[in-house]
Amino acid sequence: MSIKAPVAINRTIASLVAGFAFLGFLDAAYLSYHRFLGIPVPCGVSENCAIVNASSHAVIFGLPLSYLGVIFYLLIFTILVAGALEYKNVLAYRLGTGLTALSLITSLYLLYVQAVLIGLFCPYCVASSIFSIIMFSLSAKAWWTAKSSS
Repeated sequence: MSIKAPVAINRTIASLVAGFAFLGFLDAAYLSYHRFLGIPVPCGVSENCAIVNASSHAVIFGLPLSYLGVIFYLLIFTILVAGALEYKNVLAYRLGTGLTALSLITSLYLLYVQAVLIGLFCPYCVASSIFSIIMFSLSAKAWWTAKSSS
């Protein structure tokens, strides 16, 4: 089954998602840099970032979430740039939408963790969540557009 969408819409959306993935990559790389060197993340006048990033919730399977974020955002960026270059690469859009959906669920859970379990917000973490929400929304739009135009 081949799903074809208007080239301009998918290319534009893929480019936007890739742009937000790049911003997410920079955000996660910044947090990873601090984590790797053991330097608390500066967060203005509060210590929220350092507290949130030092919590037990900032690590999964022994890996800091910021490291996983670097990998995730780089993967999304690569997949969607490849999809944009190939114009109608439906697999790239499907995979991108699936990964951004996973990211959306993860981000919503991590927002819950910050709000309820930790009681503090890290602006860098919130920014990452916002990037994930936007990337999923745009990817879902591209997927829906491709599906309804077939």
